[in-house]
Amino acid sequence: PSSSPIPEDASPRSTE
Repeated sequence: PSSSPIPEDASPRSTE
């Protein structure tokens, strides 16, 4: 769900 904090590792964007 969007309410849950999504880890950046699962994010398609990089941590630039």
